[in-house]
Amino acid sequence: MSRLVLMAFTVGLCLFVWLIASRPALVRGVADAMLVSPHRPGVAVSPAPEFTLLDARRTNLAVTVEHQSTASSADVWYALYETADRTPPARLVTLFAQARPRYEWHYDDPRPAGVTVFKHKLSRHETMEGGVMLYAMAPEQDPWQTDAAEVPWNSGSLVCRWRFHLPLWRFVIMVEYREPLPASDLPPDADPAALAAFELRAHRAFALLEDGKGQTLPVPSGNLPY
Repeated sequence: MSRLVLMAFTVGLCLFVWLIASRPALVRGVADAMLVSPHRPGVAVSPAPEFTLLDARRTNLAVTVEHQSTASSADVWYALYETADRTPPARLVTLFAQARPRYEWHYDDPRPAGVTVFKHKLSRHETMEGGVMLYAMAPEQDPWQTDAAEVPWNSGSLVCRWRFHLPLWRFVIMVEYREPLPASDLPPDADPAALAAFELRAHRAFALLEDGKGQTLPVPSGNLPY
Protein backbone atom coordinates (compact mmCIF):
# COMPACT_ATOMS: atom_id res chain seq x y z
CA MET A 1 0.00 0.00 0.00
CA SER A 2 2.75 2.41 0.96
CA ARG A 3 4.50 1.64 -2.31
CA LEU A 4 1.37 2.55 -4.30
CA VAL A 5 1.03 5.80 -2.36
CA LEU A 6 4.69 6.61 -3.04
CA MET A 7 4.29 5.85 -6.75
CA ALA A 8 1.16 7.99 -6.99
CA PHE A 9 2.93 10.84 -5.20
CA THR A 10 5.95 10.55 -7.53
CA VAL A 11 3.77 10.55 -10.65
CA GLY A 12 1.79 13.53 -9.37
CA LEU A 13 4.97 15.44 -8.56
CA CYS A 14 6.41 14.73 -12.02
CA LEU A 15 3.17 15.88 -13.65
CA PHE A 16 3.20 19.08 -11.60
CA VAL A 17 6.81 19.83 -12.55
CA TRP A 18 6.04 19.14 -16.21
CA LEU A 19 3.07 21.50 -16.17
CA ILE A 20 5.15 24.26 -14.58
CA ALA A 21 8.04 23.74 -17.02
CA SER A 22 5.80 23.64 -20.09
CA ARG A 23 3.93 26.82 -19.21
CA PRO A 24 5.23 29.74 -21.29
CA ALA A 25 7.17 32.37 -19.37
CA LEU A 26 5.51 35.75 -18.88
CA VAL A 27 7.11 37.89 -21.56
CA ARG A 28 5.54 41.31 -22.00
CA GLY A 29 6.67 43.28 -25.01
CA VAL A 30 5.89 44.25 -28.60
CA ALA A 31 4.37 41.89 -31.14
CA ASP A 32 2.75 42.95 -34.44
CA ALA A 33 3.61 46.56 -33.48
CA MET A 34 1.39 46.42 -30.37
CA LEU A 35 2.27 46.31 -26.68
CA VAL A 36 1.21 42.87 -25.41
CA SER A 37 0.85 41.09 -22.08
CA PRO A 38 0.11 37.47 -23.09
CA HIS A 39 -1.37 36.50 -19.69
CA ARG A 40 -1.90 37.73 -16.11
CA PRO A 41 -3.78 39.54 -17.63
CA GLY A 42 -3.96 38.82 -21.37
CA VAL A 43 -4.27 42.26 -22.96
CA ALA A 44 -2.79 44.32 -25.79
CA VAL A 45 -2.91 47.94 -26.92
CA SER A 46 -3.00 48.22 -30.69
CA PRO A 47 -2.20 51.63 -32.27
CA ALA A 48 -4.15 52.92 -35.25
CA PRO A 49 -2.55 52.10 -38.65
CA GLU A 50 -1.11 55.59 -39.15
CA PHE A 51 1.23 55.24 -36.15
CA THR A 52 4.82 53.99 -36.51
CA LEU A 53 6.72 52.43 -33.60
CA LEU A 54 9.67 54.60 -32.50
CA ASP A 55 10.87 52.85 -29.33
CA ALA A 56 9.83 50.23 -26.78
CA ARG A 57 11.47 49.42 -23.45
CA ARG A 58 10.95 48.13 -19.93
CA THR A 59 12.09 49.63 -16.66
CA ASN A 60 11.57 49.63 -12.93
CA LEU A 61 10.37 52.80 -11.24
CA ALA A 62 10.32 53.98 -7.64
CA VAL A 63 6.78 54.97 -6.65
CA THR A 64 5.96 57.25 -3.73
CA VAL A 65 3.33 55.64 -1.53
CA GLU A 66 1.04 57.74 0.64
CA HIS A 67 1.70 57.41 4.40
CA GLN A 68 4.83 55.35 3.77
CA SER A 69 8.33 56.60 4.51
CA THR A 70 10.03 54.55 1.78
CA ALA A 71 9.09 54.30 -1.88
CA SER A 72 7.67 51.16 -3.44
CA SER A 73 8.48 50.04 -6.96
CA ALA A 74 6.65 49.08 -10.12
CA ASP A 75 7.61 47.17 -13.26
CA VAL A 76 6.86 49.15 -16.42
CA TRP A 77 6.70 48.28 -20.12
CA TYR A 78 6.09 51.01 -22.72
CA ALA A 79 5.97 51.71 -26.44
CA LEU A 80 6.24 55.10 -28.16
CA TYR A 81 4.64 55.80 -31.57
CA GLU A 82 4.45 58.73 -33.97
CA THR A 83 2.59 59.57 -37.17
CA ALA A 84 4.78 60.13 -40.22
CA ASP A 85 2.65 62.23 -42.60
CA ARG A 86 -0.45 63.56 -40.93
CA THR A 87 -1.89 66.96 -40.07
CA PRO A 88 -1.89 67.57 -37.20
CA PRO A 89 1.00 65.25 -36.28
CA ALA A 90 0.47 63.02 -33.26
CA ARG A 91 2.30 60.80 -30.80
CA LEU A 92 1.01 57.83 -28.86
CA VAL A 93 2.44 56.33 -25.67
CA THR A 94 1.19 52.94 -24.44
CA LEU A 95 2.30 51.71 -21.03
CA PHE A 96 1.80 48.73 -18.71
CA ALA A 97 2.61 49.20 -15.02
CA GLN A 98 2.48 46.41 -12.44
CA ALA A 99 2.83 47.18 -8.75
CA ARG A 100 4.99 44.92 -6.64
CA PRO A 101 3.26 42.40 -4.31
CA ARG A 102 1.30 43.83 -1.35
CA TYR A 103 0.67 47.10 -3.22
CA GLU A 104 -2.23 48.27 -5.34
CA TRP A 105 -2.80 51.31 -7.55
CA HIS A 106 -5.13 53.98 -6.22
CA TYR A 107 -8.53 54.14 -7.85
CA ASP A 108 -8.31 57.94 -8.07
CA ASP A 109 -6.47 59.08 -11.17
CA PRO A 110 -3.53 61.25 -10.01
CA ARG A 111 -3.09 64.59 -11.75
CA PRO A 112 0.30 65.33 -13.30
CA ALA A 113 2.13 67.98 -11.31
CA GLY A 114 2.18 71.52 -12.64
CA VAL A 115 -0.26 71.14 -15.55
CA THR A 116 -3.65 72.65 -16.31
CA VAL A 117 -6.35 69.96 -16.53
CA PHE A 118 -9.25 70.82 -18.86
CA LYS A 119 -11.32 67.67 -18.38
CA HIS A 120 -11.30 64.69 -16.01
CA LYS A 121 -13.97 62.00 -16.24
CA LEU A 122 -14.74 58.27 -16.31
CA SER A 123 -15.35 56.84 -19.76
CA ARG A 124 -15.53 53.49 -21.55
CA HIS A 125 -13.18 52.44 -24.34
CA GLU A 126 -14.58 49.29 -25.93
CA THR A 127 -14.91 46.78 -23.05
CA MET A 128 -12.87 48.66 -20.43
CA GLU A 129 -13.82 51.57 -18.22
CA GLY A 130 -11.10 54.04 -17.31
CA GLY A 131 -10.29 57.56 -16.28
CA VAL A 132 -9.76 60.13 -19.04
CA MET A 133 -7.83 63.34 -18.49
CA LEU A 134 -7.17 66.19 -20.94
CA TYR A 135 -4.40 68.65 -20.16
CA ALA A 136 -1.64 70.80 -21.67
CA MET A 137 2.03 70.08 -20.97
CA ALA A 138 5.11 72.24 -21.54
CA PRO A 139 8.15 70.64 -23.27
CA GLU A 140 10.28 70.79 -20.11
CA GLN A 141 7.59 68.82 -18.23
CA ASP A 142 7.33 66.11 -20.86
CA PRO A 143 9.28 62.89 -20.10
CA TRP A 144 8.79 61.70 -23.70
CA GLN A 145 10.33 64.80 -25.32
CA THR A 146 14.13 64.89 -25.28
CA ASP A 147 14.56 68.19 -27.17
CA ALA A 148 12.60 71.18 -25.84
CA ALA A 149 13.27 73.05 -29.13
CA GLU A 150 11.86 70.29 -31.33
CA VAL A 151 9.45 71.64 -33.97
CA PRO A 152 6.42 71.51 -33.93
CA TRP A 153 6.43 70.31 -30.30
CA ASN A 154 8.40 73.25 -28.87
CA SER A 155 5.20 75.02 -27.73
CA GLY A 156 4.12 71.99 -25.71
CA SER A 157 1.63 69.16 -26.12
CA LEU A 158 -2.09 68.75 -25.74
CA VAL A 159 -2.55 65.38 -24.03
CA CYS A 160 -5.45 62.96 -23.67
CA ARG A 161 -4.53 60.31 -21.10
CA TRP A 162 -6.45 57.09 -20.47
CA ARG A 163 -5.90 54.98 -17.34
CA PHE A 164 -7.41 51.51 -17.02
CA HIS A 165 -7.32 49.34 -13.89
CA LEU A 166 -7.24 45.59 -14.38
CA PRO A 167 -8.05 42.77 -11.91
CA LEU A 168 -6.69 42.96 -8.36
CA TRP A 169 -5.64 46.60 -8.87
CA ARG A 170 -1.99 45.68 -9.34
CA PHE A 171 -1.95 46.12 -13.12
CA VAL A 172 -2.62 49.41 -14.89
CA ILE A 173 -2.75 50.33 -18.58
CA MET A 174 -2.03 53.95 -19.50
CA VAL A 175 -2.37 55.39 -22.99
CA GLU A 176 -1.44 58.96 -23.88
CA TYR A 177 -2.39 60.60 -27.16
CA ARG A 178 -0.57 63.86 -27.94
CA GLU A 179 -0.70 66.65 -30.49
CA PRO A 180 1.48 69.79 -30.72
CA LEU A 181 0.10 72.76 -28.86
CA PRO A 182 0.45 75.99 -30.93
CA ALA A 183 0.98 78.99 -28.67
CA SER A 184 -1.63 80.94 -30.66
CA ASP A 185 -4.33 78.47 -29.57
CA LEU A 186 -3.89 78.94 -25.83
CA PRO A 187 -5.90 78.20 -23.81
CA PRO A 188 -7.07 75.00 -25.56
CA ASP A 189 -10.37 74.86 -23.70
CA ALA A 190 -11.41 78.22 -25.21
CA ASP A 191 -12.82 76.27 -28.17
CA PRO A 192 -15.03 73.41 -26.87
CA ALA A 193 -15.65 72.05 -30.39
CA ALA A 194 -11.92 71.80 -31.13
CA LEU A 195 -11.29 70.10 -27.78
CA ALA A 196 -14.10 67.60 -28.47
CA ALA A 197 -12.61 66.84 -31.90
CA PHE A 198 -9.20 66.27 -30.28
CA GLU A 199 -10.74 63.87 -27.76
CA LEU A 200 -12.41 61.94 -30.59
CA ARG A 201 -9.07 61.61 -32.44
CA ALA A 202 -7.54 60.32 -29.20
CA HIS A 203 -10.30 57.74 -28.86
CA ARG A 204 -9.69 56.48 -32.40
CA ALA A 205 -5.89 56.33 -31.99
CA PHE A 206 -5.80 52.90 -30.34
CA ALA A 207 -7.73 49.69 -29.69
CA LEU A 208 -7.79 47.48 -26.60
CA LEU A 209 -7.61 43.72 -27.11
CA GLU A 210 -8.43 41.18 -24.41
CA ASP A 211 -7.55 37.51 -24.47
CA GLY A 212 -10.51 35.14 -24.34
CA LYS A 213 -12.98 37.60 -25.88
CA GLY A 214 -12.85 36.35 -29.44
CA GLN A 215 -9.38 37.83 -29.97
CA THR A 216 -6.08 35.98 -30.30
CA LEU A 217 -3.15 37.97 -28.96
CA PRO A 218 0.26 37.75 -30.62
CA VAL A 219 3.15 36.58 -28.46
CA PRO A 220 6.25 38.79 -28.04
CA SER A 221 9.42 37.08 -29.22
CA GLY A 222 11.52 38.31 -26.30
CA ASN A 223 11.87 40.75 -23.42
CA LEU A 224 12.22 44.43 -24.19
CA PRO A 225 15.56 46.09 -23.40
CA TYR A 226 15.88 48.24 -20.29
